[in-house]
Amino acid sequence: MSNYGYNLFMHKTSTIWHVYLPRDKIALFQWILGEYNGLAQFHTLDRFKAVVELMIPPGNEPEVARVIQALKEEWQCEINIIK
Repeated sequence: MSNYGYNLFMHKTSTIWHVYLPRDKIALFQWILGEYNGLAQFHTLDRFKAVVELMIPPGNEPEVARVIQALKEEWQCEINIIK
C-alpha cells in the first residue's frame, strides 16, 4: 500500500513531525533517514520552503530526535521540528 514511498497505513499510526531545514540538505537528510531502516517515512511538503514531513512509528521518536540533533551539530545549521 505504498504510493511513491508514502505509506498510508504508517501515516495513520505514526507521530507526525514537520521539519524545516536548509533547502540544500533535503536530499541528504532523506538519504540519511533512509539508511536507518524503518526509522521514519519522509515526505517533502514544500521543497522551496524546505519543509518535510516525517512519519515516525511509535517508539522511534527519541532516535529520530537524536539523529536530527547530530545533523544540526555536524552541519552547523538550523533544523526546526514542529511536533
